[in-house]
Amino acid sequence: VITFDEAVDVESGNITIKKLSDDSTFETIPVGDGRVTGTGTTTITINPVNGMASEIAYYVNIATTAFDDSSSNSYAGITDNGTWNFTIADTTNPTVSTYSPTDGATGVSSTANLVITFDEAVDVESGNITIKKTTGDVLVEAIDVPGGLVTGTGTTTITINPTADLDASTEYYVLIDATGFDDASSNSYAGIAST
Repeated sequence: VITFDEAVDVESGNITIKKLSDDSTFETIPVGDGRVTGTGTTTITINPVNGMASEIAYYVNIATTAFDDSSSNSYAGITDNGTWNFTIADTTNPTVSTYSPTDGATGVSSTANLVITFDEAVDVESGNITIKKTTGDVLVEAIDVPGGLVTGTGTTTITINPTADLDASTEYYVLIDATGFDDASSNSYAGIAST
């Protein structure tokens, strides 16, 4: 959205959105296109067709022929990468890269810690990590996420150290509350809600 100090009319030329990292063109929008609205007012709205990727910096160039006031005085436009640039917010939830022990693993040590490796750094938030025996859904332990048994906040690797050793030759499953872990932008890990 561009707010001018006086009403302007759409004329000719393009609005170009580029990636700041390599100056590649993300989208070119002719000012006469239906995605540019507000002609005859002080507020021009540009609606890109393509969704901008999270955590990417963009800048906008505007042709010097794009907008005129009612006396045919032209807006100077933007031809650099520093006048109008911005970074899209991180809107991607963290996901798990690996679990240790792996899902379905056998022969796991009864004293093994549970280790979750995320695709980005996460912080410990709230809720529980619940360990249950598969047979009978018997609760073994509910571990408070912000408690001392869960370490690694601020990193990609979260380690859970159950207080008790697990039984040999017994199958377990782990549940994690969706409130357990967030990335730096407060996007939440979905958790695990099923066996």
